Parts: sequence; C-alpha cells; structure tokens
Amino acid sequence: MYVLLHALSSCPGFTDVCYCTGGHPSDNLGAILAVADHLSRKGEKFTVKDVLEGMIKAHEIQGCLALLNSFNRVGLDHVVLVKVASTAVVSKLMFVTLFFLCRSYRLLMRLLCMDAC
Repeated sequence: MYVLLHALSSCPGFTDVCYCTGGHPSDNLGAILAVADHLSRKGEKFTVKDVLEGMIKAHEIQGCLALLNSFNRVGLDHVVLVKVASTAVVSKLMFVTLFFLCRSYRLLMRLLCMDAC
C-alpha cells in the first residue's frame, strides 16, 4: 500500500509542484481509504467515485491553502496542509457538521491554553 500511495514521489518533475502545494496528492489517500473502509464495514455504501471525489477535494483544499500561505518560506511545516485537507474531507465522509467541528476546535484551544498557562 505504501508503494502505491507514494508512486508520484519518484517522479522528478513532480517534486517542484509537491513543494509548492505542501505534499503529494496521494498523501491524503490513506485517511480517505481508512475512513471509507471503516464506514463501509459499518454498513455505509462507498464507491470509487466517492474516494476519487474525496481525493480531488483534499488536493484542492491543500493546494489553495498552500498558494495563500507560504509556509516553506517562513520555515513552518507545510505538511500540516495535508492534515487539514484530509480532516476536512474525512469529516465530510463521516457526515460531521460544521457546528461539531467548531465546538471541537474551541474545546481543543481551551485545552491547549490550559496546558500553556
């Protein structure tokens, strides 16, 4: 599976694009496939079309965020974009609402603030 997910990393022409967008398009596939597999075992119906749409959405999110923010230029880890894009797509697959995501984010920020103080 690892070889299949990172087949593009051996392509020399792709590394420049990869550096700008914050990761390989295949980096999101692991999260998408894992959630699709988990939910399909629980009775949800997923098709290849759903997985491909998830991959396209994840890479679009990842690419747009990378173009708007120059993480590499200021020395920040650009791989966080893979995590953000994967979380957004997986949340949609799991039918997570925006209200729940915002509530979870606020709780996380409170916890992080408590640890820092």
